[in-house]
Amino acid sequence: MTAEELASELETEGLDEAAAAEPGRTSAWSALEHRDFRLFWVGLVVSNIGTWMQQFGLGWLVVQLAIKDGVPQLAPFYLGLVGLSRALPGLAFGLFGGVVADRADRRRLLLLTQSSAAVAAAVLAVLAITNQIN
Repeated sequence: MTAEELASELETEGLDEAAAAEPGRTSAWSALEHRDFRLFWVGLVVSNIGTWMQQFGLGWLVVQLAIKDGVPQLAPFYLGLVGLSRALPGLAFGLFGGVVADRADRRRLLLLTQSSAAVAAAVLAVLAITNQIN
């Protein structure tokens, strides 16, 4: 087969010469062709949006409580403590969690951790809405 025949065959299949020259190259979105990955990706996006909203709400609550207590100048310190309290478990248990994640069923582990985070967020929301946090 000559180069011209190959080029015309590629054009009829909808491939351009650049893609044909690099057979290992794929689209950045090709992973989304797999149903399981799409489900994982959408779940990850939803989970991250919820985490960001919770982080923002927690910061807002801390500032409001500092103002309510008459010490707004301590709000940055309190925000730092909240950030530290969110980071320390990951630092303290990261290696142990990695070992568990390698040995456990990943699907069940994701369901357990995300469900636990959702329950904790719901409890925090109920406590905040009912003015139980002072």
